[in-house]
Amino acid sequence: LRLLSVEDKTIAEALANVSEEQGRSAEKSAKELI
Repeated sequence: LRLLSVEDKTIAEALANVSEEQGRSAEKSAKELI
């Protein structure tokens, strides 16, 4: 099992942040449609 390098962790965190922001904007647009 290969340990995650610092770069891999940074990329994973960035992806998590992006998906989190996308989820928030999706919630906002869903509320606006109601």
